[in-house]
Amino acid sequence: MRKKTAEEIAAWDALQAAFPLAFPLDKTRIQPLAIGIRVDVVAWAQSAGISEQHAISVLRRHCLSFAYRHKLKAGVMRINLQGAATEPVTPEAEALAVASLVHDKAARIANAARKAASLERMAQLQAAAAARKAAKAAKPPPAPKPKKVKAKPAPALVPVVKPVAAVIVKKKRTIVIPR
Repeated sequence: MRKKTAEEIAAWDALQAAFPLAFPLDKTRIQPLAIGIRVDVVAWAQSAGISEQHAISVLRRHCLSFAYRHKLKAGVMRINLQGAATEPVTPEAEALAVASLVHDKAARIANAARKAASLERMAQLQAAAAARKAAKAAKPPPAPKPKKVKAKPAPALVPVVKPVAAVIVKKKRTIVIPR
């Protein structure tokens, strides 16, 4: 359940001050509220200057509390805002309250089991990490590897072509190629 806001706390304080019999501070004095009491609470909230949303939220929290649902027993009289008895709790309402309590208990047990499994898994992961760290610390450092020197490829032998100077002799018309 989400946290109570400051407005909800103020609404609870005002509701409890206005109707101490319907909303007692002592959980052992809680009594089942009359069917349809939400309409009365909303009307009171509007006249008291309290947000309707916060008043309904406070009423919902009160009616969903474990102490309230434990008090829903068939035959117990429901009360109005002033504390006057109005009608008895029906066996169907008691059955719904018991079912919701059983469901909540099962949900709490399942949540506790999930949390325990999560904590166990976290402990396993931490132990595995510690073991890896210890193994890494115990392992001697690796010997430095000699640096590999890449051999530069030998330059390709390209035949060198020497420039040829040709001399033409005009009289004989011969070509002389110096070597």
